[in-house]
Amino acid sequence: PPVGTRLEQAETGWRMRVGNESIDLLSPVDGEVVAVNPSVCRSPELVNRDPYGEGWLMKVRVPRWKANAGNLLCGAVARTWMDEATAALRARMVTSIGPVLQDGGVPVAGIAKNLSEDEWQEIAREFLLTH
Repeated sequence: PPVGTRLEQAETGWRMRVGNESIDLLSPVDGEVVAVNPSVCRSPELVNRDPYGEGWLMKVRVPRWKANAGNLLCGAVARTWMDEATAALRARMVTSIGPVLQDGGVPVAGIAKNLSEDEWQEIAREFLLTH
């Protein structure tokens, strides 16, 4: 979203596109977008290559951090959730995309490119908690 956009926690904040598919992503916090990374706009692959460094998407001023933080996972709980979600997604992909490297297949980058629109939307709802 452009600078100045007001975001609401758990409401659609922005849209991610992979090939011809897109999905609305939910904002983790309430606040106002105060910066957008122009480098990612020019080179979207930065998000995958360096998500916690050069691949940042936006900066948001969050006036009610404590209230918003209470609805977020952090620390060991967040890591456990991420590990479990990753394992569940990988298990799901075996039937959707066929054999992968772990099964003796070939590496697959960008799994969303190999899914039908219905599969993409179903996985997005389950793993990204979209509406």
